[in-house]
Amino acid sequence: MSTHRPGARRFRLSDLPNSVFAFLLVFVIASLWVPRFFSPGNLSTLLLQSSILITLSIAMSLTIIAGGIDLSMGGVLSMCGVIIALCMRNGMFTLAAIGVGLGAGALFGLLNGIFVTRLRVPPFIATFGSMGIAQSLANTLSGKRTIYWESGSHSTLMELLKGDVLRLELGSESSMVFYIP
Repeated sequence: MSTHRPGARRFRLSDLPNSVFAFLLVFVIASLWVPRFFSPGNLSTLLLQSSILITLSIAMSLTIIAGGIDLSMGGVLSMCGVIIALCMRNGMFTLAAIGVGLGAGALFGLLNGIFVTRLRVPPFIATFGSMGIAQSLANTLSGKRTIYWESGSHSTLMELLKGDVLRLELGSESSMVFYIP
């Protein structure tokens, strides 16, 4: 007896978007071409390097599902990072620096919202403009250079964040350690 409900559509591989197949193809080619591609250390590095993009992609997906668009996310992220780093370099406590950076990002979000909802500027135009402004602010504030600061007593949160949430040592080599920072 079939457990298929009448009227229910069965899942088929052809229902998946082409991007899933492209991702799998690249993943298979990389695993065949690159030695130790599936090593725990490399998988940890891939997760770490893609974590910001994954987070932004989820947020952008929710925006697109809701019928909107926000082109300013990358520029605002860059600006917020620069502001946080500058605050910390100048001795501000880590939580306060993060609060200032998030506040600057929230201000850009508020301005985008005002332009789109009250002033009826199309979201594409409003967020494209704020992307340019935010990225320009980031470039100006940082002098287009990486911002360094000395870790001191004011950055205990940063010291805490240096630890790993999960660490599995599957061998003696560093490539055999799976970790999530």
